[in-house]
Amino acid sequence: MDNIPDGQKLILFLISEKEAVDHSYDSAYPGKIIEGLSDLTIEEVKSKYGSGAKGRYQFLPKYFKTFADKSGLDMSDKFSPKNQDKMALDIFKDKMDNCLKLEDKLVRTWAALPVLYGREGKERYVNRGQSYYAGDGINKALVDADHFEKVLKSCGCDMSKLNKKMGKKNEEETVVINILVIGDSQSAGDNKYHSKLDKSKYNVTNKSVGAKNTSWMLQTLKKQKLDEYDVVIIMGGGNDGYREITDDTAQTNLDSMYNYVKNNSESKLIAISNPTKNFYSGSKKYPSNELIAKHSMNSTIPDYKIDANSLGEDNFSKDKIHLNSKGHKWIKSELEKILNNL
Repeated sequence: MDNIPDGQKLILFLISEKEAVDHSYDSAYPGKIIEGLSDLTIEEVKSKYGSGAKGRYQFLPKYFKTFADKSGLDMSDKFSPKNQDKMALDIFKDKMDNCLKLEDKLVRTWAALPVLYGREGKERYVNRGQSYYAGDGINKALVDADHFEKVLKSCGCDMSKLNKKMGKKNEEETVVINILVIGDSQSAGDNKYHSKLDKSKYNVTNKSVGAKNTSWMLQTLKKQKLDEYDVVIIMGGGNDGYREITDDTAQTNLDSMYNYVKNNSESKLIAISNPTKNFYSGSKKYPSNELIAKHSMNSTIPDYKIDANSLGEDNFSKDKIHLNSKGHKWIKSELEKILNNL
């Protein structure tokens, strides 16, 4: 292990502390040592000693080939200490810059490690200190959560996002929440609800463009690096209605956006309904807009929702379509209530 960085060594030691017998590379489940195990090839270990976990990091034989392939090894290579270290490191070393991702990868791979914040586990909701696999009748956490957290702090990864999940303030600096906004003219430009937020607390990236419909919004969302954002705000649908695109199309696009955020990031999703009350002064009315707005508020996918469609006529500009300063201030106020509790 001489050429392994210290931070990665700490993680490997933590894993083998409970997974292996005396940190031995010849360890085998349950709690025994098979002398000479690490002198065999990976294929020999798999074929000779059954399906139980093997080695210092308790690899399951059914995944040997997956681990070997990822590490550039052949099944004919030795199940040596060096190769065991390599296979274990290649599971998590690409997450070493982000403690949140590192913790998640480790607890999903090694059941003895505890989750550091409450979440849905493999079988049920699990609290800090429990195994991700708690409830399966087999696995339980064997490492103390405070000890695991201390090791992560010492290994050099960025703790800021993990601290947020654990409800802790970062010691070195004020945490700035990064926000992505996807929308149409209700969100495009300056003097909108998001531009009124405290810039010392919130860093807003606004990808909204006037006159765009939900199909454009969906494609724009998919081009963004969602891992860079703590919060994603989606507000749109009015242009679909004004152009008499079916409300079903808009609803499908909104759901696609909501699901894309939830399936591809850890970001909190805030849906703001398009303000589409029939205050429009022209000869045409757009009833599908009301259906689109209601769909946003009835959706169970977003983490939070703001019903801008509830605003009265005095919150609209002269065209009776776009919100005025009062309307944007109201959304900003509702938004801050959410952001202050993240």
